[in-house]
Amino acid sequence: MVKNNQNDSSLNPRKAPRQKRSQNTMDVILQATGELICTRGLDGFGTNQIADRAGVSIGSLYQYFPDKEAILACLIRDMRRQMLQDFRKAVENTKDQRMVVAIEELVTAALRHHMKNPELTQHLERAEDDLPLDHETQALKMAMAEVVTNLLKEHSIVNPEDTAFDLIAIAHGLTHAATQAGQTNFENLHGRVMRAVVGYLEKPM
Repeated sequence: MVKNNQNDSSLNPRKAPRQKRSQNTMDVILQATGELICTRGLDGFGTNQIADRAGVSIGSLYQYFPDKEAILACLIRDMRRQMLQDFRKAVENTKDQRMVVAIEELVTAALRHHMKNPELTQHLERAEDDLPLDHETQALKMAMAEVVTNLLKEHSIVNPEDTAFDLIAIAHGLTHAATQAGQTNFENLHGRVMRAVVGYLEKPM
């Protein structure tokens, strides 16, 4: 079980890498953690196994991260940053087009993240639920919701905040259930998610 008795400041890296060598060390630690998550699950390893997998000393690992939970938090932030970037790009690329076109691009962006490495994504989302969200991760999740909310506002959708929340929940629920069941057909899942969210939007409020 991921420890959740920490405050959000303890989930931050101990220091930010200032040189390329330091960044490379942090990158291999994060990559090794992702690989161990996929092979052993969240609870099947600790910092010693991470350092061994990454090929760094345990002392080097602790220079950057106070514990495993801080490494997990960093992976979660990286995942949310990339998703937010792709959400914003999806809306920008479909500016002045019909809302359903933008919604389809958002669904595509979200599914790509889940289908690229569904096992890692599921584990990180579980860790995200267990860990206290730090301010940056909270802000990233809020910003993702705001992208959807602002899109709905532009198209005069009633109750855009609530509708955005529901659309995200519908898409996430379907995607999570499908990946948990081992379904990997992107086009099939994309069509099902689109059917659900468009059907929701078309239903009179």
